[in-house]
Order: sequence, then C-alpha cells, then structure tokens
Amino acid sequence: MSTKASWRRSLLNAVGGVLSVAGIVYVAFRMKGYWASVDVAALDRSLWVWCAVLVPLGVGMNALLALAWRDLLLSQGVPTRRRLALALYGRSQLAKYVPGNIFHFASRQAMGMSEGLPAAPLARSVPLELGLICFAAALCMPLIVPSLVPRIGAWLSVVGLGLTITVGVLVVRRFLSAVAGRALLLHVGYLLASGAMFVSLVRASSLPLGTDACFIVAGAYVAAWLAGLVTPGAPAGMGVRELVLIALLGALVSQPVLLLALVLTRMVGIVADGITWVIALLIRPHHPKDRDHAHSLH
Repeated sequence: MSTKASWRRSLLNAVGGVLSVAGIVYVAFRMKGYWASVDVAALDRSLWVWCAVLVPLGVGMNALLALAWRDLLLSQGVPTRRRLALALYGRSQLAKYVPGNIFHFASRQAMGMSEGLPAAPLARSVPLELGLICFAAALCMPLIVPSLVPRIGAWLSVVGLGLTITVGVLVVRRFLSAVAGRALLLHVGYLLASGAMFVSLVRASSLPLGTDACFIVAGAYVAAWLAGLVTPGAPAGMGVRELVLIALLGALVSQPVLLLALVLTRMVGIVADGITWVIALLIRPHHPKDRDHAHSLH
C-alpha cells in the first residue's frame, strides 16, 4: 500500500472513530437519563432479569441490519465479506445517538472507504437503506388495523401482514434486485423482532395482554419506530415514539406502562448496541492482503 493510500486510510478511520466516540458519550448521557427516569426500587427483579435476557436478541437484531446492508451493497455491485459488513455496521451504530440522525451513516462511509470499499456505492446505500426499511415498516402496518377498525380481528391482520410482505418483496425484486428483496425481508424481521421485544416488556410490566392485543401493540411499536425515524433531528426517535404510542395505544395500555416499557426497550437497545460495538471491534474483517488488494482496485 502506498504512503498516500495509508495516510488516507488512517484519516478515514480516524473520522469514523471520532464519530463512534461521540456516540459513546451521547449513549452514556442517554443511559443516565433513562436510569434516572425509572424508579428502580419499585420494579420487580424479574423485570430486570427479562431485560438482560432480551439483550442477546437485540444484538442479533443488529446483525440482521448489518446483513441487510451487505445485501444492499451487493445490489450496488459491491460484494462484501459478511464479517466486514458486521464489523463496519457494528462499529458505526453508536453514532446514531448523536443528534442529527446522520452520523452513523457518515461513520460507516468513512470506515468503509478506509477498508477499500468504493465511495459512490457506499453513499448510494444510505438512501436505499432508509427507503427500504421505511417500506418494510409500512408493510407491517396491517397489524394496527384492528385498533382503528375493531371489526377486523387480529388474526385477519396477520394474514394481511403476510400478504403485504409477499407483495412488497415481489415489488422490490421486480424493480430493484433479488438481493434487495432479501434485504427487505431482513428489515421486516428486525422490525417484527423489535415489536415482539416491546410486547414482552409490556407484559413483563405486570400487564396481561391477549393474543389480539399483542399483535396490535407490536404493530403500534413499529409505527412509532417509523415516526421516530423520519422525524428530523430526533436522535433515535426520542420523544416522537412516545407520542405515537400514546396516540395509538392509549385506550389499550395505560400511559405509565407504555412509557416504562418504552424506556426499558431503549435501555435494552443501548446495551445491545454497546455489546455489538465491542463485538465489531473484535472482528477481524479480512486478511491484510485482501485489504491491500481492495485498495489496489480503487
């Protein structure tokens, strides 16, 4: 590798690292705020145990997002090793907590370029990823229909969910590519797992929910997640998701339980993101010779 290429790679790594460190600082403040908002003494110990059980699920959900991003790069003509995608995605995710909602993308762009990935496809993957995950969230909306039209049962909404996902994948495969369709499925899996996590924390907060209500709550969480994502300037959807959840579920779940479950979901997510970051740091993306070869191609 030439001196110029080595200097460029070091600079890009430094940019990505600075953004990740900024994310760690914001995460620390965010976690402190969440902890202060919870009456720890009043919560049953089993609830904390359940939160700990959910953390590995959160780490696995992050892996789904990383693999979806890898598929999107492949759809742009950039085959990427699985472990490289996991490493880059995991190392950049903490920067999403920095206000602005763009710094994890900037961090990933910088670190990806430092590993020899071409700049243009990396940049194109950002709007593609955002558009696809928003589309995936929209496909999950049949789950909340029973809360708006009570005559439609929850199981019918599940059938609707299956149909919309099937049609959505076919549309993406038709107009984008087969690997983009696979990325859409991974995004849907991530969102449904997120909804299931939230439902489990609502139930763990001493609120029994029937099967029908569980589907509605999961769908409402995905809707709230989407609202938080598309709202400018709301880091990790802060404030927006609470408002949407209260609007959609106020008649079904008490506000204190909703807010507690959401705070716990955020705490689980932050811990999972932190563990993902540590794992990503430990991943050796590829053999140094492979990286030098990639640089020689660009």
